[in-house]
Amino acid sequence: MSDTYRDYGFTYCFLAGIVDRGISKPSGYDNDFRDVISDIISDEPTKTPGSDTTDSTPDQPPEQLPNIIFVQLESFFDPSYLKSFSFSENPTPVFSELKKNYSHGRLRVPTYGGGTANTEFEVLTGMRICDFGPSEYPYQTVLQKSTCESVCYNLSAHGYTAHAVHNYRANFYDRVKVYGNLGFNTFTPIEYMSGTEVNPLGWADDSVLTRYVISAMDSTDGPDLVYCVTVQTHGKYPTVPFRNTEDRIKVTDLPEDYPEVPLTYYLNQLRQTDEFIGELISAVEKTGEDTVIVFFGDHLPDLGFEEEWLKDGMTLYDTEYVIWSSRGRIGDNENLFSYQLSAKTVSLFGISDGVLTKFHQTWRGQKNYEKYLEMIEYDLLYGECFAYGGSNPFAVTEVKLGVRDIVITGAGNTGDGAVISGRGFTEASRIYVNGIVRKTVYDGENTLTAPGLKLKDGDALTVVQISDGIFRLGQTDEYIFRSEKGDSFLKGIADSRFLCYN
Repeated sequence: MSDTYRDYGFTYCFLAGIVDRGISKPSGYDNDFRDVISDIISDEPTKTPGSDTTDSTPDQPPEQLPNIIFVQLESFFDPSYLKSFSFSENPTPVFSELKKNYSHGRLRVPTYGGGTANTEFEVLTGMRICDFGPSEYPYQTVLQKSTCESVCYNLSAHGYTAHAVHNYRANFYDRVKVYGNLGFNTFTPIEYMSGTEVNPLGWADDSVLTRYVISAMDSTDGPDLVYCVTVQTHGKYPTVPFRNTEDRIKVTDLPEDYPEVPLTYYLNQLRQTDEFIGELISAVEKTGEDTVIVFFGDHLPDLGFEEEWLKDGMTLYDTEYVIWSSRGRIGDNENLFSYQLSAKTVSLFGISDGVLTKFHQTWRGQKNYEKYLEMIEYDLLYGECFAYGGSNPFAVTEVKLGVRDIVITGAGNTGDGAVISGRGFTEASRIYVNGIVRKTVYDGENTLTAPGLKLKDGDALTVVQISDGIFRLGQTDEYIFRSEKGDSFLKGIADSRFLCYN
């Protein structure tokens, strides 16, 4: 639920969302904006008496820049903020320890209980969802046809390669299309992951993500930007306990009539995601690379919380962030909006590229901050692009799915069917012979089998990655089967000299 629903109600937002999309032209845009844009994005905004202090534009970036990893944690929330609730143990010990030792703060997000893509949009672009239409998802509207300034495009000027990693379907929120309009270079969705395990609700465990984040970092020689999106703690949470499961964390106290089962399930999934945070940090430390990881919750879980149940002034739209660094503690503790998070992060390393990045770094806390922010957003997406000199400078990037190529290296016939060998196969891989899909059994990253299939000399083989059972995401180069090579291939298997690829 977005904050516009909270402010105006479901009926208005639902009806308005059908016809009211995008950002309306702000008052004064035609007359004033072109003349003042250079001042708006200058290093030193006009100070207003009584205004809060503002960030200064960072110094020039150093020659050696760190890898920057954003980890967007699905429905991640520190349950210690709940009044009248208690648990057998802390569900988030790793995150709690990070807050003791690294800079952190509350993060005001645009949604509650769902709407992950809108928090993601704010972090990546620096734009505010509340300036768009009620209940709008820019991923499904303006970003379908337009590129948009983002931290990916901005960091590319410093030699960064931008990767997205998400243990869910590529087509969800149309990320497979939209990421090219945000400047990503690679995207590893679940269809390009192997060895995934799922929780009782069918969501992939977050532990699989560590391997693919590291793989993205290893795929380049220069600095990397990795945007990792988790999914394990996603709802809808069960109302009756699952059989044959043992809960490590118990709810020991809760308000009268509040359902215990969904909360217990959530807490135990939350604990596993917290363990993933520790695993990722350990894996990054082992690389020896200078790296910063920004962990943050995308929204609170959809568990029917009431705002009065929250401690210390927390609201239903507040999550938290923490900035871990291989350099130790960097930056100060402060509360942010999610659209300010990336500008805050890159400022720690002297980076101010991008109209919105520089604007947030220099104007946050100033008079007319929100007014000018809306004007810039309108200008960049719907207006005359005065901020860019009259035209959008961002070209659509070609997004490679996965960071390693999936390839076929051999094929042969057995008494039970055909066997295909190669590299990078996943549960989403399907064998195609002469353009026709065949029943495929996944036998590991290096082997696929097609029961009952007999390959003929000259057959053209491809392996296609399939999403949702029907969408073709990508495929290998064509491999032409030759019977004499197939015999040698099978002999290699029989002699236990079959080469495995890792």
